[in-house]
Formats: sequence, C-alpha cells, structure tokens
Amino acid sequence: MTVSRQRPGEGTQRSTTRSERLAVTEALKVVGRVGAVLDVASGNGRWTELLTRKRRSSIIHFDMSAELLAAARGAAKQGRPIHGYVRGDAGALPFRTQIFDLVVCLEFLPYVRRSGGRIRALAEMRRVSRRWVVVEYRHRQGLHLAWQRLRLRLGLEARFPRNHFSYEQIDDELRRAGLGLRQVFPVGGLTSRSWVILAEAPSPDWMTGN
Repeated sequence: MTVSRQRPGEGTQRSTTRSERLAVTEALKVVGRVGAVLDVASGNGRWTELLTRKRRSSIIHFDMSAELLAAARGAAKQGRPIHGYVRGDAGALPFRTQIFDLVVCLEFLPYVRRSGGRIRALAEMRRVSRRWVVVEYRHRQGLHLAWQRLRLRLGLEARFPRNHFSYEQIDDELRRAGLGLRQVFPVGGLTSRSWVILAEAPSPDWMTGN
C-alpha cells in the first residue's frame, strides 16, 4: 500500500488566507491575461478559483499526492476550466518546453530543504513556461525574525526557522535556474514571513548578467 506524503500544513481541507490571496492577486495583475496555467504542488486545488476567475485561463493541477489530486477533483466547481490532474515530481515536469503561459508554485519551496532541489524545480518551471513563474519563498525580513534576534541578544530562547532567505539569496537561486526576479509581494504586513515572487523567463536582466 502506498502512503502519500504531505507537506507540513498541507491537507485536503487546507484553504488560502486573505493575505495570501492579496499577494497572489497583485502578482497576477502584473502578469495580465494568460491562457494555459500550470499549478505545481497544487494540493487540494485551493488556488483554482483565483487563478482562473475572470481570466479565461485553463489550468492543470500537478502534485505528487494522489490523495490531494483526488480532493482537488472532488472539490472542482462545475464550469471551471480545469484541463487535467497530473501526478509527478516537480523536479521533472512531464510537459513540453514553453507550453504554459504561467506556472504557479505556492507553499512548496519552503519545504524543499536543499538548494539543489529548489533550483531543479525552478529550472523545470522555467523550461515549461513561456514567460511567467510565480513562486513563494520564506524570507528573513520582518518583525518575526527581528524579535527572535532580540531574544537571542537578551539571552532568551530564540527560534530561527529553516529555509528563510534574504532577497539576495532568493535572487541568486532564481538566476541559477534561469529566472529573473521581477517583483516581490509580501504575504501579510510587518509580521510577514513569506513573499510571493514574480519571476520572468527568460529574463533580459538574467541574460545580460545585470
């Protein structure tokens, strides 16, 4: 019997928060109207409505979990332009090069602990996208980590979560995957712990090394 592994915080009932939706919506405004969309690590399909609403986009759900893909299929509303449900590895996307207008990957990269794994997944997203890639990263800026640093200076217990990066580190990983960082959209306010990143492929800045 095969047991599907889920990411922390993931589940068939997982929903999006208002701050997450606002950040993704701002990124989509820059992207504009697109046709084919790939949702990598789509989970239970909670982003489908936002990604397709008023956009006339068709979407493919992609996830390693058969259970979550089944949940997404079961929760799909009639009339939503869902093109398919595909199971597989984000580091080896089973799609042709530049077949999608937009590739989205939210709430996944923070749980990929090795840089090589993140870059491999990012490079695959770049390969199958004609231009736009939207991903989520945990960052080191904001009051949460500032408070932990203060606790450390005061000799108190401090917790520094893994896979939280600076802007420069995120930009470096994207460039190594052939992506250019176009814009950052904070999830939440001063206490934000993650950014929605709009990346461009291929990026003129990346190509020229600027």
